[in-house]
Amino acid sequence: MRIRAKFWLESDQGGFLLGPGTLRLLLAVEERGSLKAGARAVRLGYRTAWARLNRAEKALGFPLVERRSGGKGVVGVPLRLRLWSW
Repeated sequence: MRIRAKFWLESDQGGFLLGPGTLRLLLAVEERGSLKAGARAVRLGYRTAWARLNRAEKALGFPLVERRSGGKGVVGVPLRLRLWSW
């Protein structure tokens, strides 16, 4: 027998904010340093990963990653610090 749990964040009004799939993506981005590498690590297409990231940021009201130009694209920021300060 295994005990399993699934969690997600909801707004005060009950709207979906962030689930385990997006959290895995964000942790992979933080660990690997880019959205492309993070998406590959969790077996998501880049476009799907980008959409999940944008949806989560819009729902939360603040950026979860740092966007850089010049070939670096989206890079991970210390996610734990970002969510903890929220």
